[in-house]
Amino acid sequence: MPIVWRTDYALRIMYEAACLGEGHHASVHVLAKRADVPYGFARQIANLLNHAGLLKSRRGSRGGFFLARPAAEITILQVFEAMGERLTMALCTQESLCSRQELCPVHHDIWLPLDEMIKEHFRTVTIADVIAAGKRIKAEKGPLRTGS
Repeated sequence: MPIVWRTDYALRIMYEAACLGEGHHASVHVLAKRADVPYGFARQIANLLNHAGLLKSRRGSRGGFFLARPAAEITILQVFEAMGERLTMALCTQESLCSRQELCPVHHDIWLPLDEMIKEHFRTVTIADVIAAGKRIKAEKGPLRTGS
């Protein structure tokens, strides 16, 4: 299950927005630069995250994007869903590509349970957990270096 760039970028943008702290906001340009995401993608993604209720925006010269809820209340699964990404390991579980789905033991006993395990993991990991991991990694290895 390769994660598409859009979802990876969305997770990075959510992380950077959360790192701003409660009550703080940043422009898409700033979030894109901090997340090392191309600006054009960042604009589209921020709008999708806003539409999904994960980010909020404020207009004007002091405007920008900020988390719609505390980081501890936003799950990784919600970010995947906001990007429209399906969490599945097998092609046969996507869009009824396989005519064997109904009776296939591989589908029922391997792929579906694995898909549920992945969803459950992403349902329990929050943006706050990612922030904590970032702090731990920074303490162990130093700051993240980006290409910018």
